[in-house]
Amino acid sequence: MPLNFKANCLNFALAAFVVFSIVTAMSLLRSPPSKQCEAIEGHIFIDCIDPSWHGISSWEMRYDDGAESLNTREGGDLVKWQIIDAKEHARQQILDVHFTRVPANGRLRFHAKGGGQPHDMTAFAGGTLQFDVRVHNWGLSERILVAQVVCGFPCGSGPHRIEVPRLNEWTSIVLLIDELVAGGLDLARVDIGLAISPTWNRMQGIHFQLDNIRWVKPITDE
Repeated sequence: MPLNFKANCLNFALAAFVVFSIVTAMSLLRSPPSKQCEAIEGHIFIDCIDPSWHGISSWEMRYDDGAESLNTREGGDLVKWQIIDAKEHARQQILDVHFTRVPANGRLRFHAKGGGQPHDMTAFAGGTLQFDVRVHNWGLSERILVAQVVCGFPCGSGPHRIEVPRLNEWTSIVLLIDELVAGGLDLARVDIGLAISPTWNRMQGIHFQLDNIRWVKPITDE
């Protein structure tokens, strides 16, 4: 076999190995692996998605042509998200959320596990829905976030406005379950434990992060 043929084969193999190594390294650097959670009643996302919930999704509707889409995994055209390392002493992994410049409305959502199998959250009556939020960029939004809980359209809590006073700082949010119920929520059939977005028609460009999303039962004297 000619020496130049052997040299070409070795060069090709070396080049293929280098390309494979670069691609593998890049894939490992994109984001940390999702941590596996233990199921804890009421938890939705604390460092990871609680296994009693299906995961993260988005609903989107373009306002240029009215097209609707439901998206999972890495997000749709408007709503993008990923679980990232918080690089903070008090936190491990957090949820990083971007809304692109696509002409659409949409929400980030946390669905009950199993299609058509809502959660019975009646044990949390009188309690709270709590989460931490940090806004890095308001984009074109009205500097307000909107949160709601859904029990099968059109059943739901109605929108609740969330004010975040300062950029780049964590804010702890507490929503009263009784107020969500007063807005129309049926606790016996919750299929979206939290949906969050900027206000309608002003969503583009916002960048925020979420952590410690959980339902908390009321404190009793027992």
